[in-house]
Amino acid sequence: MDCDEFRTWCDRWGDSPFSVDCPDSGVRAEWHRHEQGCADCRDWAARRYCRRRGIDPDRHCCLDMALAIAHPWKDHQGPNRVLDWYASWDEYRIPISHDGYASTLIRHCPWCGRRLGDSKMRPWYDRLHALGFDDPGEQEIPEIYESDEWWRNEGPT
Repeated sequence: MDCDEFRTWCDRWGDSPFSVDCPDSGVRAEWHRHEQGCADCRDWAARRYCRRRGIDPDRHCCLDMALAIAHPWKDHQGPNRVLDWYASWDEYRIPISHDGYASTLIRHCPWCGRRLGDSKMRPWYDRLHALGFDDPGEQEIPEIYESDEWWRNEGPT
């Protein structure tokens, strides 16, 4: 299977031939072999997968980081997140086992080693307080502050 055939089958199947009924197991095996052997197609498919889940891989330090955010690992108990990204604060966190939710902030990418940006939590609160919100975590805030749009477009300070 060449790259064009691989990408055509991706368009037909969506994210994976294993998620749909594929009558030809030989085609499915060829598709899988090509994906494993062709880094360009593997990266193309990973970028596509991220975008389909609302994660722009170009906004993160590396494709592996974007993929970890876009794709929680699944086991018999359901989805298990490897990494959380809080877009509005630009924080990357590793979820930890706890009754309820707990996580730990990371400062370097576990895959490429790049230093991650500083948290924008304080500027987020400062900006919203300046707009008159006394408890932005509990109040309905402008939609722009619920994503990374505010700091990408205006800057955090």
